[in-house]
Amino acid sequence: MFKDLQRGYQVHLLDKTQRVPKYYVGTIVGVSDPRVENPMPQMGQIQPNFNAFGGDRVRDLTIEFGGTTKTIVVSETASVTSNSALTLSCTLDPIANEVRAIQKQNEDEIASVPLRKEIVAECEDILSKVIPAYGDAKAQNERFDRLERSMTLMLEAMQQMTLTVAGTGKSSKSKKEEKDVE
Repeated sequence: MFKDLQRGYQVHLLDKTQRVPKYYVGTIVGVSDPRVENPMPQMGQIQPNFNAFGGDRVRDLTIEFGGTTKTIVVSETASVTSNSALTLSCTLDPIANEVRAIQKQNEDEIASVPLRKEIVAECEDILSKVIPAYGDAKAQNERFDRLERSMTLMLEAMQQMTLTVAGTGKSSKSKKEEKDVE
């Protein structure tokens, strides 16, 4: 639990602020004294980690990781805390669970790509029917794309022929030079 952490202890962090998540092992460089945060709950309202002193006991943990230092407010009785940008944990299991969830979400998105392509193709077909100019422009773009691919193939073939002819010329020149030397 966070209440047991002291300076020099290590914690696990999952940084989700970038395009891809990054895992760090951080070092506690500062721990504040516990304090009570959150006002007393209203009558009939249940609040987690509420104590008789009027609220949740929290600490500020200053953590060094990935070349940066960050201070995070944590509940003393918790061993993991998470928001949209960062997950902090005393153990590896919560980090592994969150990484699995991120991986599963992205695998599901990858699996949906064929369906998305089918939807786009169907939408294009419908637009071609309801907006004739859209269909004409799309057909013209497809023709230009085919022409461009054909020209690229022809250019590659011409370059290959040039290399072949140049290679043949060098070979015969080398043979001619060999005969002159003899």
